[in-house]
Amino acid sequence: MSYEKKIVDFFRNNSNLTIMREIENLDLSNVSSIDKLIRLYPQYPIRELITLSKIRKRTASKTSDAYKYLYSDKSGQQASSDSLCKYHGEKFRDFLVIADLCCGAGMDLVSIAPGKELCFAVDTDENTLLTAEYNCDQAGFNNVSFVNSGAELFDEDVQAVFIDPDRRIGQRRSISLEGMSPDWDCVLRLIKKYENVAVKMSPALDYRSLKIEVPHTFEFISVHNELKEILLCTGVLAENGIRRKAVVLPENYILGSQSLNSETQIQLSTLKEFVFEPDSAIIRAGLVSDYAELNKLFFLDEHIALLTTNERTELSGRFYSVIDSFSYNLKKLQKYIRENRIGSASIKTRGFSDTVENFRKKITFRGENSCVIFIIRNAKKHEIIITEESD
Repeated sequence: MSYEKKIVDFFRNNSNLTIMREIENLDLSNVSSIDKLIRLYPQYPIRELITLSKIRKRTASKTSDAYKYLYSDKSGQQASSDSLCKYHGEKFRDFLVIADLCCGAGMDLVSIAPGKELCFAVDTDENTLLTAEYNCDQAGFNNVSFVNSGAELFDEDVQAVFIDPDRRIGQRRSISLEGMSPDWDCVLRLIKKYENVAVKMSPALDYRSLKIEVPHTFEFISVHNELKEILLCTGVLAENGIRRKAVVLPENYILGSQSLNSETQIQLSTLKEFVFEPDSAIIRAGLVSDYAELNKLFFLDEHIALLTTNERTELSGRFYSVIDSFSYNLKKLQKYIRENRIGSASIKTRGFSDTVENFRKKITFRGENSCVIFIIRNAKKHEIIITEESD
């Protein structure tokens, strides 16, 4: 019997979940305690419940309902955060009949399903589908039809389709189209067939190389400044006339461009009072110059996505107060660190050939103070900027 079936059967057949609460409070590194539980409760799948407890603890950092739902290790790793699930749900708000292909454990499904007449939840793994069905029951949905099938075989009449292709090969996630299931040719056929389609793709994908014959928008979505996905949207799910769109969550800040490649003219400046790093979604969408123009920010170098300003305002990204700056000189930097008793530093590089790991080995930190060190290419020279993060 599979792990998923064991835990689904346990939760469906046990109204008293005292044993699960005991496991969740257990020191899972204590082997003797685990062995004792197995001896005390031979009728329960203790090892599988311990695995679930570990997955829930990891998933709790992303979703507030982690302890409400069931996960496999794979679905726990792939589970979207609360704000991302909510965003996906909003995309499909105006449709009544939809399909979630490659639904996994159903975390996006429970955000997409509310208010629908019918949702098809499709997955090739029948065990994963068991957890999705349980999770939808937990969410109180009775409008979901579960289909154990590949996305390429789906042929129901629906108004819109959400696809989260499996990009995990073994323990590694693939960023290529070749490592995706369903494959890219299947995705294109589904887009042609259903028109209103949203496809969740790797944030590292070379999206500019994709050949898509229908109007579409690439949405670059971040959560708390961490880029989570590229969402390819077609039909009415796409933004009319917008090719690239940065979506910053949970603030729900949105910035779009009508062009796939061009950006606005950049404005250069010498270093000012603050250094500003735009949110990762804005950077990945190639909209830094658009954002800089909107907010009166200036580039330090035309080739790096690092901006400067004299004003600290509420923007999507991180501000750093400039403490000092000087031309790149390792001895001068070491002297500065020693004189200012810097014991720890976050090191950020832009246009610098050495890795942060290698560079850190060249510096000795000792003291009670901390800072953020930028090493950047500025024109044809390299510059060191000493900063501290500005709240």
